[in-house]
Amino acid sequence: MRIQKHMEAVDELAVFMNLNLSNCSVFNGRNPLPPALRGEALVHELRFKNSVNNERAELYIGKFTLRRTIGIHGSEAILVTQIEHGKMSKPLSAKQFARAFSNLRRFQWWSGGHDLNEQIARGITGSGAVVLIVQQALNFILDPLVTAKNSNDVEIGIERVMEFLNNDSWFVCDSSARENAYRLVEYWGNVPSVEEQLPPMTWRMERVVGDANPTRWEFVPFSTGDELYPVAMTVLAQAATDGDLINLRRCTLDECGRFFVVKKQPGVRANFCTGKCRTRHYNIARITENRIETKYKRMRSLAKKKIPLNEGEIREVEKYMKMEEFEQFRAHLSAGNPWPRLSDEINSRFAVPRPRRTRRRLYKSPR
Repeated sequence: MRIQKHMEAVDELAVFMNLNLSNCSVFNGRNPLPPALRGEALVHELRFKNSVNNERAELYIGKFTLRRTIGIHGSEAILVTQIEHGKMSKPLSAKQFARAFSNLRRFQWWSGGHDLNEQIARGITGSGAVVLIVQQALNFILDPLVTAKNSNDVEIGIERVMEFLNNDSWFVCDSSARENAYRLVEYWGNVPSVEEQLPPMTWRMERVVGDANPTRWEFVPFSTGDELYPVAMTVLAQAATDGDLINLRRCTLDECGRFFVVKKQPGVRANFCTGKCRTRHYNIARITENRIETKYKRMRSLAKKKIPLNEGEIREVEKYMKMEEFEQFRAHLSAGNPWPRLSDEINSRFAVPRPRRTRRRLYKSPR
């Protein structure tokens, strides 16, 4: 039985997902294997690209890209889409990572998280690589829920989480324990498979000591602690049974993208982790809308001209659309449609800001 501290499971989950480990110095040059997806998720929305080499065919599940490969256990799909931290998040150094991870009580069930400062002192920093790929797997599991915009999206997100908590689908994440098991299989040939030695997820229940509520329980991973993925899934299960997982969100501002837990943010304000992010998001949206409107009106004025366009105006049009599209746009205007619709692709070109010209400063020699 364990002593309850102030951080709930969902808070620890948010902190874990916000650990920015994009700095390669954390991994000491190690290139971890991407997480491999197994189970029912591979059956949903299977759309493989036509490929000469079938082993390299790609699979799309929502906005995530996976690549089918041939591994030790046959055909599998590895997750290509990585978790992206916004520009506002700074990569952590090895010491900062060790200090931040040590505050996550439930994640200390993972043996790889013990004595990180000592590991760093000896130059052993593979734990950071394992954290990175487990973040990548959890990002796939949580994304529909933490980015939900309406009740239908919430239902889809809950279904995705339940699918993985019920072990209908699971990820195989790289770790030193799994690598060692692979070597045993390759060397001896008759060793039980790594999936049998390291099950994807098992846990037991324990009562929380020191809590005011005597009926409060928590999940404890029932494993050797060699792998981080089952530990992370145990924390996810705890947040779900506490009823707090629905409050886990991800900031809508692309520059931020931070995971946060909704506390006192009602309504649409829950899409942003801070008021500053909300203000910046809508400022950027308003600037983009004004840019699209200005360029649309410019194309409309060119299309209404009675005389042929000169070379400069033609080049201006071709920055955003083909001349065939412009002539079609002009035809709709002539037919009486005052505001013909342009394609989303053209509008996305309108939204791109014009690069600023920087004047080169002339060098003046000292007198």
